[in-house]
Parts: sequence; C-alpha cells; structure tokens
Amino acid sequence: MKLINLGMKETDAADRDIESPAFIKARDAFNSALGNATPAEKDAVFDALKRHGY
Repeated sequence: MKLINLGMKETDAADRDIESPAFIKARDAFNSALGNATPAEKDAVFDALKRHGY
C-alpha cells in the first residue's frame, strides 16, 4: 500500500509541476521504495495505479 500511495503522490505532483521540488521529492521517494520491492510487488503496484487512473 505504501508504494501505491507514493506512486499517486508522484503522479499528482507531476501533474502540478514536473520541475517542482515536491515532484522531485515524491519521485525520489517512490523510486527508492520501488528499488526495495520484489518483482511481484512492482507488478501489483503498477496494476493498482493503472486501475486507479494513474
């Protein structure tokens, strides 16, 4: 669930301004958490984000 939340925060920040510090912070947090995820967790996160329109 944490990865999904971070992915949504990243996307929302990108929608506002892709060069903003908020986006950079959200992107870095998501990528860091994603780097520690298993392949199954990554697949589940991207599927969930896609289902929710992200």
